[in-house]
Amino acid sequence: LAADTISMAMRATQPFALVQLKLPTVSRSLNEPSLSEFEEQIAHYRAVQEEVTALPSSSIQGWLRIDAKPVKQALSTWVTKWMFAYTHHLQTRVVSALAELDAFVREVSAGLNNPPRKNDVAALVRAMAHVRDVRVCTEHIDAMFEPIKATVVLLRRYGISLTDVIAEQLEGAPFLWEDLKKTTFNAREELGPAQSLHAEKIKEQADEFATHLRDFRSQFAKDAPFEWTQAPQITDSDLDEAYFALDRLHVAIGKEEAEAAALCEQEELFDLQVHSWREISQCRQELRWLKFVWDHASLVGSTLGAWRATAWAAVAVDDMRLQANALVSQLRAIAKQVRPWGVYVGLSGMLQDMILALPLIHDLQDEAMRERHWKKLMRVCGRSFGMGIKTTLDDLLRLQLPQHADAVAETVQQAREELKIDRQLSNIDLTWMELHISFEPFKATAVPVMRPLDVVYEALDEHEVALQSMMGNRFMVFFEAQIVAWKAKLSAVRSTLDDWTEVQRAWCSLESIFLGSEDIRGQLPVDAKRFDQVDSDFREQMADAVTTPNPIDACLREGRAETFGKSLASLELCTRSLGEYLETKRRKFPRFYMISNADLVDILSKGRFAPAVHTHLAKLTDNVAAIHWRTGDNGGPSPTALGMRSGEGEAVQFKNVFPCDGMKPEEWLSKPLDH
Repeated sequence: LAADTISMAMRATQPFALVQLKLPTVSRSLNEPSLSEFEEQIAHYRAVQEEVTALPSSSIQGWLRIDAKPVKQALSTWVTKWMFAYTHHLQTRVVSALAELDAFVREVSAGLNNPPRKNDVAALVRAMAHVRDVRVCTEHIDAMFEPIKATVVLLRRYGISLTDVIAEQLEGAPFLWEDLKKTTFNAREELGPAQSLHAEKIKEQADEFATHLRDFRSQFAKDAPFEWTQAPQITDSDLDEAYFALDRLHVAIGKEEAEAAALCEQEELFDLQVHSWREISQCRQELRWLKFVWDHASLVGSTLGAWRATAWAAVAVDDMRLQANALVSQLRAIAKQVRPWGVYVGLSGMLQDMILALPLIHDLQDEAMRERHWKKLMRVCGRSFGMGIKTTLDDLLRLQLPQHADAVAETVQQAREELKIDRQLSNIDLTWMELHISFEPFKATAVPVMRPLDVVYEALDEHEVALQSMMGNRFMVFFEAQIVAWKAKLSAVRSTLDDWTEVQRAWCSLESIFLGSEDIRGQLPVDAKRFDQVDSDFREQMADAVTTPNPIDACLREGRAETFGKSLASLELCTRSLGEYLETKRRKFPRFYMISNADLVDILSKGRFAPAVHTHLAKLTDNVAAIHWRTGDNGGPSPTALGMRSGEGEAVQFKNVFPCDGMKPEEWLSKPLDH
C-alpha cells in the first residue's frame, strides 16, 4: 500500500494514541526508603527528644548560674520538626496511595461498565486500555496493602491517627480492588469477539506497514547523503545540501516512528506480538552517524579552509600536523559501520592527503628554496603561480604535492646542495678578499721580498679541494661557471706563487754572488749579464707588488707570471753555470767539498786577499781556528802566513813563511795545509 493509505488507516485508530497508562503512586515509589528505615530515624529522634527533656533547665558553675531553658526549647523544637517530617511523609504517602487507588478503581469501573457499541473503535480501544491497566497494576496493587497497614500501625505507635474517612478507605480498599479485577475479567470476556476482529485488522495494518518500511528503507538509502563528490575541499554548498537532506530525513523518520509507536500500542492492547520495526531504528541510527560524519566534515572543511587561506610565510606545519592527526583520530572513533560510506572515505582521503602533504610543505619551507627551484617544481607539477607575499598554502596544495613527492624531495635537496655551494663560494670569495702578502726588506739592499706564505698556501690547498668537491656534486650546474672561474683563478695564483717564490729564493742566494763578486762576474760574464736582467725585473716586480698585497691581484697582474717564468729560467741557467764553475774549484782543492756553495763563493770572492778568508778556515780543517799573518805597513794583517792557532789556543809557527799575495784561494790554501 502507498504511504498515504497506511497513514489513513493509522489515523482511524487515533483515539488509541490518547490512552495513557495511569498507575497509583505506591506502585511507582519503589526507590523510596523502606518502612524500617523510616522507623529507625523516627525512633532516633524520639530518643534524642527524651534526652533533651532530661537535661537540667539550669546549671551553676562556681559563681555563675546558667539558664538552659532556651537551648532545651530550641533543641526540642528542631527534634520535633525532624520527627514530624518523617511521620508526615508517611501519612501523606498513605493518604495519596489510597486516594489514587480509589480514583483508579472508579475510573476503570466507569469505563468497563459502559460496553462499547458495535464498530465503535475508539470505545473499544478505551475499554482495552482499562483492561491493560488493570493487568499491569495487579502485581503492584496486590502488594501495596500490607505496607500501607504497617505504615498506619507505625504512625499510631507514635501517636498519629488517621481520619475516619481514611480508615474506612483502607478497610474497604482490598474489597474494591478485588471487585475491580472481577469486573475486568468479565469485561474481557465480553470484549473477546470485538477484540479478535480488531486484532486481525491490526495484523493487516502491521503487514502493510512492514511493506511500507521496506520501501522507506530503500528510499532512505537513496536520499541519505552517504556519498560525496570528493572535490579537493568541502564547500559550503556541499554542507548545505547534506544538512538539508539530513533535516528532511529526520522529519520523515519522526513520522514513521510516530506511526510505528501507535501501531505497537495497539498490538500491546490487543495481546498481539509487538513488532520492533528494525528498519526505523536502523534508519535513525544511520541518520545519527551521518549527522556525526557531516559535523566532522564541517569541522574538517572549516579547519582546512583556514589553513589553505594562510599566507605562505605564516604556515605553521608542526601545529597543523598535530591538528590533522587529532582530526583523523576523531574520525576513526566513529562506528566502523560508516567506513564504507563515500562521505567517510572522501573525508578520510582528504585528511590523509593533507597529512601526506604537510611533511612536503615543511621541506619546501627550507631557507634554501629560491625562485628557480619554485619554477622547476611548478613545471614538474604542471601548475604555476607567482611566489610573493600573497601566496597562500592553497597555492601549494593545488600542486598535488603527494603525487609528486619524489620531485619535491629532489628539488629541496637541490636547493640545499646549491645553498651549500653558494655559501662555500661566498666563503672562498671573502677569504681571498681578506688575504694579503707581507713584505720585508732584503738585507741591506732594501729590496722588498715576500715573507713566508703559509697562510696563502693553506687557503689554496683548502679551496682547491673544496672546488674539486663542488665539481663532483651533481647539483653544481647553476654555479658551474663560478666554480670553473675560481679553479682557473686559484690555479693561476698557485702557478705564479710557485715561480715567484722560486725566483725570490734564487735571487736572494745569487744576488751577493753575481753583484758582489767581481771575480765571479769575470769568470761568468754571460751569466752575470743574464742575472743583471733578472735583478732588474725582480726589483721592478717587487716594487709594484708592494702596492697590491692581495694574492689574487698580485699574482694575476698583467705580465707578472710571464716575467717570473722567464726570470726563473734565467736563474736556473745562472745557477747551473755557477755550479759548474764551483765544481772546477772543488776538483782543484777537494776540501771545498766540505763547505756550501755560499761559503765557497764567499771564499772565491775574497780569496785574493788571504786574511779575508780567515773565518772559513775552521770549516776546511779539523781544528785550525786561525792563521797568524804578518803585520803589514798599515798595521793590519798582510797576506803572508807565519803560523797557525788551534781552537784551544795552541799556536804553531811555520818553519818557512808562506807568501799568499796574488794567489788564488785553492793555491795558497794548499801550502799551509800541506805544511
